[in-house]
Amino acid sequence: MTVMYLKHNMYSAQTIFQDYTNTKNIVQFQGLMLNRFAVIKLNAIHGPAALQTYYTDVVITSINGTGRLYAYLGGVTVNKTNLIASYDAENCGNYLPQAFFGLSKTYVLENGVAMLNISQNEYSDYAPTKNFGRKGFVATNDYELESKNQYVNVRINAPSNASSGVFKYSIQFADLVPGAKLKISSYSNSPSSFSAL
Repeated sequence: MTVMYLKHNMYSAQTIFQDYTNTKNIVQFQGLMLNRFAVIKLNAIHGPAALQTYYTDVVITSINGTGRLYAYLGGVTVNKTNLIASYDAENCGNYLPQAFFGLSKTYVLENGVAMLNISQNEYSDYAPTKNFGRKGFVATNDYELESKNQYVNVRINAPSNASSGVFKYSIQFADLVPGAKLKISSYSNSPSSFSAL
């Protein structure tokens, strides 16, 4: 058994246990103690390489290199039931930055070598949009898990040099229990003008 401390303080340590059947094919496994920003190299030339984080908000700002990166909420699974996104390292510019919520996330590079630029600052690194054509998703903290912690609140800005912008969205899955609300607001020029759904 290998134990990695992904987050530690003087009172407690967070430990994640994973079924060996899900991780036995991973050749390189890293844990990350994120301090604002990090650049991580994943080398999957000899087999899948994984990175695991334990923070509420993680933003992948860019991926440089080759290979396909799979993002899981929680630990990696063979059947990929908790897979939330995958990226081609050579063609993912329009899909980044992307925020991942929930405490535990695992990123697996299946092949190639790639550098991941990761931030924990959602507001400065996820909200700004560099160019039109940006794509992505918003998922709750514990999406796909049986949990009461399904809250999410995000902000996405139009490019700073644009006088106006059009945002399109589609709701792929909204399993709302009685009393739950989905609110989407848009602001134009000032917070006083907005629409809600």
